[in-house]
Amino acid sequence: MAGFVIALEFVIPILLLVEQTHQAGEIGLLSLLITFVFVVCQSIVKKVNVSCNCFGETTAEQLGWGTMLRLVPLIVVAVAILYINSYVSPLELPWMDTISVAFIALGILTIYALWQNRASLLQGGH
Repeated sequence: MAGFVIALEFVIPILLLVEQTHQAGEIGLLSLLITFVFVVCQSIVKKVNVSCNCFGETTAEQLGWGTMLRLVPLIVVAVAILYINSYVSPLELPWMDTISVAFIALGILTIYALWQNRASLLQGGH
């Protein structure tokens, strides 16, 4: 099952990039996020410790309310994207905007990884 989820995580962004398949990608994205919420809810209700390595071992943590708080805004954005149903080709965007968005996303992921590993970093990486 994990392999299927990983495959979807690679296929859905490709679907979002192509005009003819972007709506299928939007539905796939929303479905995947709702599935993640369901899994997190099951983990919380059943009090099962499930390890979440969403970004590899760098940000290992347990599924719980923190995970849920990160998923809810993503679902709101996915619903908004599906509702708006507008497609803009990545090739039509000014190249500086594309580079800026890429670096902003990279910066957010870096800040998240650093925050998750702050205790280890304060102890000298041990």
